[in-house]
Amino acid sequence: MNGSFLPGNALEEAMRILELRLATIGIKSRRHPSKRRGPISIVTSGGTNLGFIKVYGGDGEFFTLSQKDLREPNTLLAYVWDVYAESRVFVMTGQEALEVLGSGPQNTASWRERGRYNWSSATGIPARRKQKMELFYMERWEWLRAEVEKRLSAPLLLGASPA
Repeated sequence: MNGSFLPGNALEEAMRILELRLATIGIKSRRHPSKRRGPISIVTSGGTNLGFIKVYGGDGEFFTLSQKDLREPNTLLAYVWDVYAESRVFVMTGQEALEVLGSGPQNTASWRERGRYNWSSATGIPARRKQKMELFYMERWEWLRAEVEKRLSAPLLLGASPA
């Protein structure tokens, strides 16, 4: 795989990396038992689901966004780069991912007709988009912990349900 961003072992490894990092900062997570490659749930010790993290993983630098990723406002997105080396994890909301994508790609046939857009390591992420990801969203663990705390104190969220 030369920097591809989705299926197979790279995604499985990305999910494993994210679960380990979440555990390190004290955030409990779990995968849906019948969806090996589905989103990871953020859960309380009592089992209440506080939302989901959709994981994208690859063995290089990439960015992908689907309009489906934006439908549920409580879903976070995690991009795990270089899963077989010194991985880097970027965590953001759907709105933040849309800002990384920018308006240019949103005017393409790929986005308008197929509902998705991506940059792979083969095509390269535009420099200012990559810089934005690295400056604002890389290894964002304190923000994620605060986001989970905020969800714990909020009424039951849209899309979140008891386990």
